[in-house]
Amino acid sequence: MRIIEVENLEKYVLGGAVLGGGGGGSIKEGLKIGRLALNIAPITLLNADEIEDEDVVVTVSAVGVQSKGKIFPWQHIRAVKLLQDYGIKIDGLISSECGASANVNGWIQSAVLNIPVIDCPCNGRAHPTGIMGSMGLHRLKNYVSIQAAVGRDGNHFSEMIVKGKLESTSRMVRIFSSEMGGIIAVARNPVKGKYVRRNGAPGALSLSEKIGEAMLKEEDPKEKVEKALNILKGKIICEGEVIGKRLYRKGGFDLGFLKIKDSGKNKYTVYFINEYIALYRWEEELALFPDLINIFNAENGQPLNSSEVKIEDKVIVTSTGKENLKLGSGLKDLKAYEIICEILEGEFNLKVKFHI
Repeated sequence: MRIIEVENLEKYVLGGAVLGGGGGGSIKEGLKIGRLALNIAPITLLNADEIEDEDVVVTVSAVGVQSKGKIFPWQHIRAVKLLQDYGIKIDGLISSECGASANVNGWIQSAVLNIPVIDCPCNGRAHPTGIMGSMGLHRLKNYVSIQAAVGRDGNHFSEMIVKGKLESTSRMVRIFSSEMGGIIAVARNPVKGKYVRRNGAPGALSLSEKIGEAMLKEEDPKEKVEKALNILKGKIICEGEVIGKRLYRKGGFDLGFLKIKDSGKNKYTVYFINEYIALYRWEEELALFPDLINIFNAENGQPLNSSEVKIEDKVIVTSTGKENLKLGSGLKDLKAYEIICEILEGEFNLKVKFHI
């Protein structure tokens, strides 16, 4: 067990931004929510082996796009309360993924409702879909998903609870996020502690802290990047300038691509579906999700999510093989990748073959 206080916050957020791989929210939002939570109370963070087999653990997350919309802190609390009001006893909270703001998912709920956070997110990196963040529950024939969501459309707030097959309830939540201005707060999928240990990503928050701590010790931007890559056994692919970007929203996702040119006149393309999904040099595939693709700001060494990168930015592009990441069961079933294949082919005429 650890007690997280304000002085620890930046480590978790910065390291989470690296593991976000283009998704998982913004550093600014992560620091904002984290400070708010820690000003209420220190956060109790339990290791995965400190929860009992029969404890009920709930996943908390934001669902939707990074480029539009806003979530108020009370929406996260209300989503958890909806499940409690439905009759679900909650013994622990886990994030659906790692990311700058995803790493503090559950902190405001923990501070207000006195429920511990578990260092076992569904995945040790960010991912585009709810199925990928559900620890393989879609493979359990008799599992019934319960998902509570709270959204905001202008000055109007709406909430919903859906119950049923995991794929259909996740799809309904994604549609709800589009209706509510782009992004919503969600609490979902109660499961037993023993299931979380076997199918989540134990220690992923600790890994984030380690990455963030190493980066914060450096002043030079490139050395910050190299510190993160040393821990993740990753590599720099190129250093260059962003010469093109397309970003649009469809189906509850940020979709698009980035074009980057290095000093040797090589051209790189990074496709994203919230997260960076595929990296090419000309026509050669260099990395493919769930490999971790990152784009760092070359001027300050901070990782940039897909909505933040701008044309003319000087950037460092990196990749880390999936074998070096802490991945949950949600990313170990090719069925979960089907929608990503459909989007890449339908939107970008890009045919890929995922390997897990």
